[in-house]
Amino acid sequence: LFSTPPTKTLTTRPLTTAVATMLCWWGARFLAECKDPSSWVVASDKTKYWATFKDLESSSLLHRPEKGHLNGNQSLVQEATKHAWQAYEEHAWGADELRPLSRGSREWFGSGLAFTLVDSLDTLWLMGLDQELTRARDYVSSEWVKKLRDFRGGANVFETTIRQLGGLLGAFAGTGDRIFLEAALAIGERMLPALRTKTGVPWSDIDLAKGNAYAPSEAPHSSLAEAGSIQLEFKYLATLLQLHGGRREKQLGNEVESLVNSSVMAIASAADTYHTTNVGSKIHAGLLPMHVSVTTGRFVESSTITLGARGDSYYEYLLKQYLFSGKRDERFLQMYLAAVDGICNQLVRRTSYGLTFIGEVIGGNLDSFSPKMDHLVCFLPGTLALGHSHGLTSQEQHCSHLQLALELMDTCLAMYSSTALGLSPEIVWFDEPASGEKTEYGKMRIRANDRFSLLRPESVESLFVLWRVTRDQRWRDEGWKIFQAINRYARLDKAAGAGFASLENVMTDADPVGRRDKMESFFVAETLKYLFLLFEDDDRVLPLNEVVLNTEAHAFPIFS
Repeated sequence: LFSTPPTKTLTTRPLTTAVATMLCWWGARFLAECKDPSSWVVASDKTKYWATFKDLESSSLLHRPEKGHLNGNQSLVQEATKHAWQAYEEHAWGADELRPLSRGSREWFGSGLAFTLVDSLDTLWLMGLDQELTRARDYVSSEWVKKLRDFRGGANVFETTIRQLGGLLGAFAGTGDRIFLEAALAIGERMLPALRTKTGVPWSDIDLAKGNAYAPSEAPHSSLAEAGSIQLEFKYLATLLQLHGGRREKQLGNEVESLVNSSVMAIASAADTYHTTNVGSKIHAGLLPMHVSVTTGRFVESSTITLGARGDSYYEYLLKQYLFSGKRDERFLQMYLAAVDGICNQLVRRTSYGLTFIGEVIGGNLDSFSPKMDHLVCFLPGTLALGHSHGLTSQEQHCSHLQLALELMDTCLAMYSSTALGLSPEIVWFDEPASGEKTEYGKMRIRANDRFSLLRPESVESLFVLWRVTRDQRWRDEGWKIFQAINRYARLDKAAGAGFASLENVMTDADPVGRRDKMESFFVAETLKYLFLLFEDDDRVLPLNEVVLNTEAHAFPIFS
């Protein structure tokens, strides 16, 4: 009875529910909590229960714009979101991603977990799309639960944490609907084996059905982002379990908190060890290689030091974990400040054309500097500006956090303005200095393989934060240009497909524009959300001194 969800047929469900309720009543002295079993959420194969948040009032922890009070730009962003969402509902409902050109769907990991739907929940809430949110909520409470229970295959722990766990927790923070908290608990507990390691370094992947965490053969190590960018979501989950759960949930919250702390200590220990090696001793204490071994608990010395793919969100979360702790956890403050000093001293370069960029150190060798900058690095202006708004500064006189943020934002915007479509490519490169010249680099270049655009959010994220911090109208103007370019080149009408499509080549505006059959979940979850927030006039909507946005733009309240 307890291992099989009650059937939906009218003839058996009342009996099943009645019998289960009697069993609950009979065993009440042994159970901390008890609830109508017809709604049970399956948390794992070995433990099945319904989360007991009986006393939790359904009220939002966040503030959103009042209905009917959107400005013109926000209304257009809201309309674009409805266009994307309606395409997903019509052609890919319940799937991980929409295929906009073929009007089909795609599963990202295993048998699928409706990634786009879960990732977009709090965007729908924020923009006041309540009818769409209600349908998505109903899907989570019924079909998503079944998909989790029946899931087959492996999933990346980092992506599942920031998009699924983060999306559900963000939806709970916005709506106060405990369905989302219960779903977050269900998937969060499923992923805990990835944190239960001998070294404390989390595994990169997990079989959600069997509970086996592992590293895939083609990627035997966890990336820095994978190992260091899941703690924020699990910390928020642990806090909610401790505040609102029954006895079992409180115990689980304590375990989650302990596992998170172990992972933080493991990465800090690995960092200390790395910086005592021949290679690491030459690297600034705040910078780390992009790969770490789960089995040895040590960084892979030969791996690249980057703020781009596989490294980015680790540095972002140093600041955000400090802020989420109510500025009480000094470990993250010191690690963040050291990281920014390391960036200034060893990764920042300037060009003869007035641009500042962040490069990479190959193999930990400072003489092997690569003038390559991913669009992903464009998260950094926003992170630096956010830290500045909280009074954080560098001890290095040549490293002003806000000034570096402004310079890097100019470079990120140049990545847009230098293309035919007005949208950034995935990666840019800078010409090496002329012979004998060691300081100034040359022009920005875009290689053939890097000319595509996934409509990433990092630049508009930084524009939003810079607008909140500086109130410079320029940032809104630049964001509006980006939105117009997205609407012009990525939006599909019914004749061409549905929703929005990634772009094949931003360097040509030939008609028809080359597009990819892919709409990333982060397009609705992040890109459109940050554009909407950029044009919001009321600072009570997700105030940056009261919430932390995870790396997928899901807002978590900072608890006192």
